[in-house]
Amino acid sequence: MSLPRLGATTGTVARIDRDDGATLHLAFFEWDLSAGAIIMEAFIHLPEECMGHHLGMKLVELRPPHFYQVDGETLTFDHTVLRDTDGSLVHAFKCTWVSGTKSLLGNGLRGGMAQWHQLHMKAARNRFLPAFARVAQGAVRGIPDPDQAWDAFQSAMLGDLTFETR
Repeated sequence: MSLPRLGATTGTVARIDRDDGATLHLAFFEWDLSAGAIIMEAFIHLPEECMGHHLGMKLVELRPPHFYQVDGETLTFDHTVLRDTDGSLVHAFKCTWVSGTKSLLGNGLRGGMAQWHQLHMKAARNRFLPAFARVAQGAVRGIPDPDQAWDAFQSAMLGDLTFETR
């Protein structure tokens, strides 16, 4: 997915080719209130839908989420395992946070159309308009072990993650 296609306010995409042959595709997107209704785009797209539909990958399993602490806040990263068209495993990690959504849906936000519809209905009923949405995500190829794939993603992307106050 590209920044203009998602309607994100800002974003960064990177690729890291490691010496051990592993490849990490990393992305961080931001939607701010100025983006209007498109802010919920952050919430809709699940790895198995986007990577499956656009890249032909097949869902292998949904693993338990990983939790990461940033400035006293716990972020929940979904862990989706997919099989690429060449047969190799790809570990996808994605965290979506939308300001104020815990008050609407509680914990365990994964995203996808079903939860988006829930969030949309509750937001309309409560006149809720989120100030921002953020997505941090990555796909790790060439590391079949799930824990080692998480470690690679975490060390490549999450070490410098902080919250800004605006």
